[in-house]
Amino acid sequence: MLWRIALVTMLVWAPGLTVWEQGTVTLPADLYFLTASGTVWLIHAEGGDMEPLTPPEHIVSDFAVSPDGSALVYRADGTLYLLALSDGEVSALAEGIGRAPNGHATLSWRPGGDVVAVATENGFGIIGRDGSWVATLGGGAVGDLFWSVAGSFVVAVHSGGDSI
Repeated sequence: MLWRIALVTMLVWAPGLTVWEQGTVTLPADLYFLTASGTVWLIHAEGGDMEPLTPPEHIVSDFAVSPDGSALVYRADGTLYLLALSDGEVSALAEGIGRAPNGHATLSWRPGGDVVAVATENGFGIIGRDGSWVATLGGGAVGDLFWSVAGSFVVAVHSGGDSI
């Protein structure tokens, strides 16, 4: 048994020896992901290096990519930001929206990409790309937000588990 452990250790630590090599994977679409440190990264479908998208001073807690892939909306320290993916320009859409509940979809683009539903500390609202509030609804903390396929209504799951 001891010699097996020694053999494995030798294979792992032998200089110049590749024990395992990762192959390439073709993605069907660009992949966006949020790291534990609060940065949104992008892996392009056509390959290449990963690239960070959000500024390092913004600790992102939730994000959503627009349906047409032209923009990313994200929440950082109680502020909602819009990031134009074409040039990397970041603009603040709304301040004081509170923190995102962990593990919930608190940002949701309407299928047409003109507005975003955003969970706030007291309910949720719908905000345009220009930062204008289209609607705000109270009713307590909201966990998950989803638009209907046609974009005609939003389903919001109340933190108590009821849909509103």
